Amino acid sequence: MFYIILAAVVLFLLVVIFRDDNDGHYNKRGETRRPAILPPEQPKKPKPAQQAPRPKQPASLKSEAQTAPKRLLTWTFLYNLKYNGTIVGDTMETEITGLQYYCSHSDLGPVNGTIWHEPNNPKDPRARVVIRDDGKKLGYLPRYALNEYEAFNDKNLICPFAGRIRVDQRGFLRADIRVALPESREFVKEKLSEYLDNS
Repeated sequence: MFYIILAAVVLFLLVVIFRDDNDGHYNKRGETRRPAILPPEQPKKPKPAQQAPRPKQPASLKSEAQTAPKRLLTWTFLYNLKYNGTIVGDTMETEITGLQYYCSHSDLGPVNGTIWHEPNNPKDPRARVVIRDDGKKLGYLPRYALNEYEAFNDKNLICPFAGRIRVDQRGFLRADIRVALPESREFVKEKLSEYLDNS
């Protein structure tokens, strides 16, 4: 019984020594101590929103303005043409076919050059090849236009052209052009420049 009472007294003293008030500010000796002053919680700064990378537009949807060629349109090639003052100056409008085989989006924009007969073409000896002023092959006149072109250019002259390469709604390269008979350099430049300004 003595041990029971002794244990109860020891337990009571331990409770008194180590007791805490509601705020828990007492140490084991019963001395009050100041609570640690904590700085107020700072609101967490939100991380800057990262912009999602812009998806790359398919090349077929790039606008002409974004992919305009660096090269300037020149008319110096007109000085090398043979002119025939006996023919009646005339023009014809058509298109270039086969651009996808010879051109890329770097070729978009205004273009000019000459149209040559290609009699050794293995697919069609009537073929007319379209050559840019700097010598690059752009494509051919379409087969459906050959009859009209041959009637238009019955003397089989090297004819200058001007037009604009663009991307159509389906994403394919397309070029509408105007061809002029080489009556005189002034006639050719006037008619082709006029076409470019209106296209």
